[in-house]
Amino acid sequence: MGSAVKRTRPRRREPFADQIERSGHWILTTVWSGLVWILRLLLRAAALAAAAGARSFRRLDRAAQFIVVAILAGGSLAAAHVIATRPAPPVYVDDETEALARVIRSEAGVGSPQQRIHVAWVTRNLAAERGETIARMACSPCGPQELGRPVSSRQDAADADRLLARSILASPAILDPTGGATHFINPTLQDDLASRGRPGYRGRPYSEVRQRWSTAYGWEPYYRIGPDLELWGPRRGVRAKPARPR
Repeated sequence: MGSAVKRTRPRRREPFADQIERSGHWILTTVWSGLVWILRLLLRAAALAAAAGARSFRRLDRAAQFIVVAILAGGSLAAAHVIATRPAPPVYVDDETEALARVIRSEAGVGSPQQRIHVAWVTRNLAAERGETIARMACSPCGPQELGRPVSSRQDAADADRLLARSILASPAILDPTGGATHFINPTLQDDLASRGRPGYRGRPYSEVRQRWSTAYGWEPYYRIGPDLELWGPRRGVRAKPARPR
């Protein structure tokens, strides 16, 4: 009788996707275990340091303990003050709607609907006069009114501001209710800031600004909306010379 030959089936290879999944699981497990081990070491070192510090603190007399507590409290307060007063990073806005909305909120956020509309149109006119976009003029970066930034854009816009800004930007110039005004001023606020010596306003009450705008820049007041918003623009009413007959 012939001897039977035992045959073995070839070992089936594991799919490549399963190999990747198993390897990834092993890597994640290893990394996580290492991080947990490091964290335990750090916590143990911190606990030992705290215990040593507590023992050293108990060995001090009352006066020295008081000084240590005062130093720690003062350092904590100083750190909290630095964090609270740290200037926020500058905000740059490229979108015209968002930039105009920030101006509306910053300059006329608590004003009447009519004041908000007119401030928005004046801002649009001023940017056009300067040959700039509103974003470039007011939000590069955004901030309070100052040299190089003729209108304030320091406050975040609300949805109502964006809706109004979008409407103003989409309107044709013929619908401008300001008649081409390019500047505005709050006479009462101007006098108040000047009297308090606010930087940029010291020595510049409304009467001084009015005289400078009129004589040096050739502007004139167009009208007021309420007691706290006066609109200005290029001087008007100069009649053109009659054309000569041919």
